[in-house]
Amino acid sequence: MITHTKPTSQQVISSPAIHHVPSYDTVTAPKETPIAIRYVEPNDIHYLHELLTHSKTVYWTSELPYATAAQIDQRFIQPAEGQYTLVATCNQSIVGMLGFSVNPHPRVHHVARISPVVVHANHHGKGIGSALVKAAIDLAEQWLNVHRLELLVYADNEAAIALYTKFGFVAEGIMQHYAFRAGQYADIQIMARLSHY
Repeated sequence: MITHTKPTSQQVISSPAIHHVPSYDTVTAPKETPIAIRYVEPNDIHYLHELLTHSKTVYWTSELPYATAAQIDQRFIQPAEGQYTLVATCNQSIVGMLGFSVNPHPRVHHVARISPVVVHANHHGKGIGSALVKAAIDLAEQWLNVHRLELLVYADNEAAIALYTKFGFVAEGIMQHYAFRAGQYADIQIMARLSHY
């Protein structure tokens, strides 16, 4: 999960089109602000590009700082089969996103990987990360027959690790110097959640 602090006026993301996904429960954040989860739509490209290329997002993900809108469109809005992108909306604004992909190989088709999970700077601490992870688990286990849901998280991202642990993800090990971030190698923790059926 990506959380931001000290937002600037350029970080405000808004979207005029909000569509609720009936299969997901709407979560109520503190101060009774409703959070809705839906699938990404073509008109979301500008907002996803701004969100995913923000310096604090780039720091906590494997994204590159200069990704083009076309690259983000191809990856998240026009993905390959088995890849899904969910967005979180609050007060008619996109405030977060989550991507995950189901492994296409027949013998490991029951495995999916979450990447990335991003929460907008202005909306940290409102339950948006929880809403996105909960929706991803529901989609994976109740509709896509995913038995193992896994993710990679920077070993020093304590907030994200706490979130994933809350939803039953278990640490399986540390991969040393797995990622190159801000001029240094960083350790990555792999976590996974097995369905209960």
